[in-house]
Amino acid sequence: MGIVKATVQAATLSATSNILAQALKSYRADVSRNPPNHEQLHPLARLSTAKFPLTKPHSHQRPLSLDPTQIFQFIIFALLNTPPNFLWQAFLEDTFPAYAPTTSRSSAATDITTDTDTGISLTATVKRSPTGGSPQIVFEKTSEVPLNASGEVVPNKAGKKKLNIRNTAMKFALDQTVGALVNTVVFIAVMSAFRGVGRAQIMGMVRQVS
Repeated sequence: MGIVKATVQAATLSATSNILAQALKSYRADVSRNPPNHEQLHPLARLSTAKFPLTKPHSHQRPLSLDPTQIFQFIIFALLNTPPNFLWQAFLEDTFPAYAPTTSRSSAATDITTDTDTGISLTATVKRSPTGGSPQIVFEKTSEVPLNASGEVVPNKAGKKKLNIRNTAMKFALDQTVGALVNTVVFIAVMSAFRGVGRAQIMGMVRQVS
């Protein structure tokens, strides 16, 4: 379900960003066609009269128009590109985990198990009966329960997960080199194909970025 949720969110964000980009482009084009008339800016002494507007209103302002084809193309690209990226990030996390798992210490004679939330350590020792009976497992508490002033159990700070700097750096380096290059090439190829660009031109653009 995580990959489906991430894909839907990416498609929604992609469509929203494209709509905003088209709206901004339309606004800039309208301003360039109808620049404000600064000759009608009145001096500071005439501000109280308010007879003259600060800018000339746009007499030929065009209504906002959106290209649904572009929005649809960005949605399709997000639906195609998000699942591989989701799996790529999961692969990086599995290969280079950011936090090392907590392991318990053990020896041949005893097994020591520590509760990372309370800090309680129990030692399990196998003892044989002197009469030749079945061996028994004896549990012994090797550390006291830490309590605060209110009598509540204080979590063991030593049991907290520690960030693995090396793995984090490796994930960042791979994502910003291999991942970024592949995503850029895929974006250029797919979006150019959507717009009818020929294969030779697409290969030329790919060679420029790679």
